[in-house]
Amino acid sequence: DDEAVARVQRVAELGAQVLIGQKSEILPVAYARQLEPYMTEAEFKAASDASPVAANMLRQLKKLLDEFESLRVVSSRAMAAWSATGCFD
Repeated sequence: DDEAVARVQRVAELGAQVLIGQKSEILPVAYARQLEPYMTEAEFKAASDASPVAANMLRQLKKLLDEFESLRVVSSRAMAAWSATGCFD
């Protein structure tokens, strides 16, 4: 039913948003004090933003989300919003 679909979409879209927000699968999610001897917070941010792994992960995520959209696991509205930000480019 529509209520069950909406519940599944909320959970799936939240999980996808977390992955999109992280932009990387191998770098830590947030700067931590343990990194201080090795890099500054600005260097960490620059490395996270420039990571080729991040771009590859997002391309793969887009393929999965396209499939999820066809199955109504994520909504077309969410896909359009993510695509409009350019996060999959």
